[in-house]
Amino acid sequence: MKNKYIARTITKELEENIRQFPVVALTGSRQTGKTTLLRHILKDEYEYYDLDDLDLQERVKRDPKLFLTQSSKKMIVDEIQYAPELLRYIKINVDENPRQKGRYILTGSQQFLMMKNLSETLAGRVGIVDLYPLSKDEIDEKISLKDSFTEACVRGTYPGLIADNKINSERWYKNYIQTYIERDVKILYNIGDLRTFNHFIMILCSRVGQLLNMNSISIELGVALNTVKSWLSVLVASNIVFLLHPYYKNIGKKLIKTPKVYFTDNGLVSFVNKTNTKNALFSSMLLGPLFENYIVIEVLKYFKNRGIEAELMFFRDHSGLEVDMIIKIGNNLTPVEIKAGMSSKYNTADNIEKFASLYEKDNISMGYLINLGKKEEHISKHVKTAISFDFLKNIV
Repeated sequence: MKNKYIARTITKELEENIRQFPVVALTGSRQTGKTTLLRHILKDEYEYYDLDDLDLQERVKRDPKLFLTQSSKKMIVDEIQYAPELLRYIKINVDENPRQKGRYILTGSQQFLMMKNLSETLAGRVGIVDLYPLSKDEIDEKISLKDSFTEACVRGTYPGLIADNKINSERWYKNYIQTYIERDVKILYNIGDLRTFNHFIMILCSRVGQLLNMNSISIELGVALNTVKSWLSVLVASNIVFLLHPYYKNIGKKLIKTPKVYFTDNGLVSFVNKTNTKNALFSSMLLGPLFENYIVIEVLKYFKNRGIEAELMFFRDHSGLEVDMIIKIGNNLTPVEIKAGMSSKYNTADNIEKFASLYEKDNISMGYLINLGKKEEHISKHVKTAISFDFLKNIV
């Protein structure tokens, strides 16, 4: 039986890029549904080529110019990072006929390699769209925040797992990590000790939502600090990890400038941390960080999927004042606190109120406390509670 297609919110943004640019690059980690999305919306208009196929990869590398002449249709080239030499010939073809839009659709799961080559070769000719695992509204718009968060940890948010509930998610994630390390990391990056790299992923999963202490990780792994930095860049480039950077201005105080680490899929973190059952999740010391990871990534997906320019940050100073997330759209700042509880005590708004007073001359919008409660209410002058992602509609 054929799996049901899951409609993707980013479709409109992708189609607008295809109408505007001669080349469109769709990036995202493996298994986010890039190929499924493209084949669904473009159907028979394009010829499809997958550079995961080693024979095809070898043919393209041997004669990229010949490869581009073999089809009269427009082309989708999957996993372009395996044949970056193709980009120079794509540029030549595009420059010969710059008015033809959506001529080449390129996908890749290695953002750094892909973006580096795209920016050097196709500047001004390419539209770039990032595809993340499924968002709450793509999976089930009507489900409660608590149930959605639970399913994101227990089942995950990758389309294959959601489309077919017969798949064993533990086996799927085990294979996903092995495939990612053995195929992408080993082939594309000069990482000799794959076992230690795997341990590095496990350490990051155990420290989700925390400040990223690379010195500590370096000591624990017994590898150089530069190696840790390099490995981190690999995970960020693969859209596996997302770094939330701090918000700071010169207000005469020392502020924390270290980023916090999050994963773009809660299921992967829960699998590694063994919190991928409901009982294990809600009895775990990681419940709060996992909920924070879920909210930050859902907010990230919300804006990315709609093509909205929004910068996500957090605030923390050396006195201990912290706001979990700051959403910046234009000049407006929206502070958000994230708590995995159900109560909305008035003192939970204190940090947002203090932040608003520190930056009272800036454009501070109404702040939100997002939690697992069942009631939305005004809990202080600048803070409301939120029990869904509907509050994001108010700040755009």
